[in-house]
Amino acid sequence: MTIGVRTTAGEWNADTSLTWGQNNFDYRVEGSLNTSFGPSSQRSFDAGGLAYRHAIANLDLSREFDLGFAGPLTLAFGGEYRAERFMIRPGDRQSWATGPMFQASFTGTAVSCAAATGVFNATTSVCSFPGRAAPAGAQGFPGIPASSNTNVKRSNVAGYVELDAELVDGLTATAAARYEHYSDFGSTLTGKFAARYEFTPGFALRGSISNGFRAPSLHQQYFTTTSTNFIAGLPVDISTVAVSSPVARALGSRDLKPEKSFNLSGGFTANPVSGLTLTVDYYNIRINDRVVLTENLGAAGSGTAAVNAAVKAVLDANGFNSVGAARFFINGLNTRTQGVDAVLNWRLPIEGVGKWNLTAAYNYNKQQILARKNDLGPLATIPGLILFGRVEGLRFTEGQPRDKVVLSLDGDVGMFGLTARTTRYGKVTSPGSANPTAGDPLTAYGPDDIFLGAKWITDLELRVKPMERLSLAIGADNLFDVYPDRSPFGARPAAIGGVYPANQQYIPFSIFSPFGFNGRYLYARASIEF
Repeated sequence: MTIGVRTTAGEWNADTSLTWGQNNFDYRVEGSLNTSFGPSSQRSFDAGGLAYRHAIANLDLSREFDLGFAGPLTLAFGGEYRAERFMIRPGDRQSWATGPMFQASFTGTAVSCAAATGVFNATTSVCSFPGRAAPAGAQGFPGIPASSNTNVKRSNVAGYVELDAELVDGLTATAAARYEHYSDFGSTLTGKFAARYEFTPGFALRGSISNGFRAPSLHQQYFTTTSTNFIAGLPVDISTVAVSSPVARALGSRDLKPEKSFNLSGGFTANPVSGLTLTVDYYNIRINDRVVLTENLGAAGSGTAAVNAAVKAVLDANGFNSVGAARFFINGLNTRTQGVDAVLNWRLPIEGVGKWNLTAAYNYNKQQILARKNDLGPLATIPGLILFGRVEGLRFTEGQPRDKVVLSLDGDVGMFGLTARTTRYGKVTSPGSANPTAGDPLTAYGPDDIFLGAKWITDLELRVKPMERLSLAIGADNLFDVYPDRSPFGARPAAIGGVYPANQQYIPFSIFSPFGFNGRYLYARASIEF
């Protein structure tokens, strides 16, 4: 909800507003049970929830001054106050708790095992409890535990000033600075300078340089949940834990630091004839201390068997005995993102044929990891643990297309209209959890990595407007019913050996497909304007 006022006083323009917003996200589990409670288990669970709210007060002032430049100098300045709150609400006790039917094995004697009504193995001296090792929590999605109850807040005060003017004919420059103070991350000063020079009518060069600052969100610092993922074809309960939690500290977490960036961009625009425009821009963005999720620590592929066993011991010691892996947010990377955007647009009014708009767009985007920050915190207890490894690294650098092409046609002829668009998505790598057999263990491909080839996806919509305020349309997204490459299953090639993860037999497509895996989508639409 936002309320505000825009007004003018003399030569000053003012814009002030108040905003309040809230999101709630609640989990429910139906038709499940907590097997560790046996016959007394619930079948439906309130599994907890998340909530976020913020309030913002904003004031912007601006006016123009005539200082003898080719155009007026615009001065703008303003301030903002923001208050945020993040809450985690625990679920029903049975949604997360360990019930009386759960009994962990222990090493002891025949006498102590008999007293506990267990089964004693004389060879290993282990007392086990067949049928009583049921996992805790609601099956499929354990609820948020009482220990994760969270209610945190912070505030932020910011102020900025901006100058903008056409200094000489064709040359426009903008300079801006912004100061921010966070109650939990201190203060920062950022700035930007941009210029545009139209050296001849219809042709211009433009560029900018700036630095940036982003404080980690409350969610990244405190978010907690547990869910079931498939790792190497097997279901594994994985907990995302708060950075400050004892289990995260024991695994190497540190308090998050703000991300800082340095940004460069440059390009040109051209309008050689009426209706035809071309823009080409290069961008280069370096981010230090980038906030990312760790690997699924303790799961297959995240480390050696000894490291994974040590992680599991840490989880058990901190009350996470029902989960197989954990992860949390870290300042894990220094990165560079660079690429090129090019857009050609042609607005084409044709006598007797209608108005048509043709667009061709191309993007090349490369993500690079400049440094991996795998320094473990002072409380870390596991030698050889890697927080951000091969799987998450490949997700970052190759988990989205490096290039993309979009060709579109949109137009109207009388009461009829048409929109046609085809998009080419470049290659994507979907990393598997199996470690590589050769090469750098942090960057080499593994035997279960899936390589998704480039695909063209075509959308088409036909419209008719039989009446002034009525529009009808039929259309198809992914008109030709294109699917991503099928994930391999069964036996791997003989040169590699072994088998692919079992879940790839009944889950045929990778979630890394940039256009999904649901095939053609048909629709009809009617719109009435009032």
